[in-house]
Amino acid sequence: MNIAIPPSSVSLAAVSDRRSGTAPLVVAGRLLLPLLEAGQVIDATSLRDAMSHVFGGSDAQGAWTWKDAGEACECAQLLFVLKYGAAMQRQAGDPKAVLTMLKRV
Repeated sequence: MNIAIPPSSVSLAAVSDRRSGTAPLVVAGRLLLPLLEAGQVIDATSLRDAMSHVFGGSDAQGAWTWKDAGEACECAQLLFVLKYGAAMQRQAGDPKAVLTMLKRV
C-alpha cells in the first residue's frame, strides 16, 4: 500500500492513512512485524523498504526520516508484544523470564 504524503512541516507520524485511519508508522510497523515473528533482525534495508513503501518515497527525497524509521521499528516491537505478550507470560511463568524474552525482541 502506497500512501502519498505531501511535503509538510507537520510531523509525518501525525499524518494518517485516510482510508483506514491508521498512522503510517503503524502501517510500517505492521510490515515489519513478520520479521520479528520469524525471529529475524530488522535491518536497515528492511526498514528502508518498509518506510519507502508506506511513505511513497525515500528518506533522500524527504518522505521520511530515520527517526521516523526507528519509531516504526518500535511500533513493530509493540505490535509483537500485543500479539504474543500473554502467551509469553504463560510460557515464562515468572516476570524475570518474561523480561529475558522481551530483551530478545
